[in-house]
Amino acid sequence: MFRNIRFASLLVAALAAAHPAYAADPVKIGFITTLSTPAGYIGEDERDGFNPAVTQGGGKLGGVLVELVVEDTRTSPKWPA
Repeated sequence: MFRNIRFASLLVAALAAAHPAYAADPVKIGFITTLSTPAGYIGEDERDGFNPAVTQGGGKLGGVLVELVVEDTRTSPKWPA
């Protein structure tokens, strides 16, 4: 019985070592800021300050492939009527 367990564990270890590792999907980073109001220049500066960190790393942060998703909050300077 122990011989079969040892054989099975060696077989699993060999298959795991022989199996090629596939690259994981990129991690999506959501960046939400105000871009469309008069205060949008602050959001543009934030976005433009974060983008070089991703582009200089070749699309990676900490060795992990990332996808940056930038969205506008679309806040309105007017109160609803």
